[in-house]
Amino acid sequence: MSQTTFKQDFMASIVVFLVALPLCMGIAIASGVPVAAGLITGIVGGIVVGFIGGCPLQVSGPAAGLTVLVLDIVQRLGLESLGIIVLLAGSIQMLAGVLRCGPWFRAVSPAVIKGMLAGIGMLIFASQFHVMFDDKPKGSGISNLITIPQAVVKGLKLPQNRGQASRKFLKQLLQHVGELHCQQVNLQERIGKFFPHVHAPGREYTAAHRKATQSFLLDCQNKQRKIVEQLQQIVKNLEASPELLLDQEQDQLRAL
Repeated sequence: MSQTTFKQDFMASIVVFLVALPLCMGIAIASGVPVAAGLITGIVGGIVVGFIGGCPLQVSGPAAGLTVLVLDIVQRLGLESLGIIVLLAGSIQMLAGVLRCGPWFRAVSPAVIKGMLAGIGMLIFASQFHVMFDDKPKGSGISNLITIPQAVVKGLKLPQNRGQASRKFLKQLLQHVGELHCQQVNLQERIGKFFPHVHAPGREYTAAHRKATQSFLLDCQNKQRKIVEQLQQIVKNLEASPELLLDQEQDQLRAL
């Protein structure tokens, strides 16, 4: 970089850094590394490298094609090993530049490079497609591609058809829950009528009243325990028959 082009090159480096900043953070997340690592590499690649570049038309920034490689390294070797590997790769590149090995890379067919980048782009698209529909990416690229229709159905909340067995199961469930609701309301009304009657103002609270109150509360406790046990049994029946529930109903059941 010469003194005459310093201002232009510096402004160009700032522009490249700002344009690539969202991409740096996105690639960092897709690569399984902290977002701060993407910011640091964006600063180094966009600003620092701009001062030491040897070509006036050189543009340095994040390479989405390396996302798959970085993610595999982080998962298998850990984030600590990534720095050493990047340092070795940079040293090899500098050595190749000193030895003038650049023309050898022209032996690689452009079709191979385009195919590789297109494949990596499809993998990135498939993983981020699930995120767009508020779903989690799957374990592999093939799984992400295959489950795209499922992500669309889950994200758009399309209506699902309920089978005959599912409708019958739901009808019985609602009837059972309705009966328990009636029992709960009756128990509440019974308690509401008992205490004002026994503990009316001006009435003497005798030992008989105390015994009657204790017996009443014990009976209410037993009835309440039975209601709770029946509700727990309903939840167990739901957990034992997930195939009879719709997807959103299964999600609500897991959240209980």
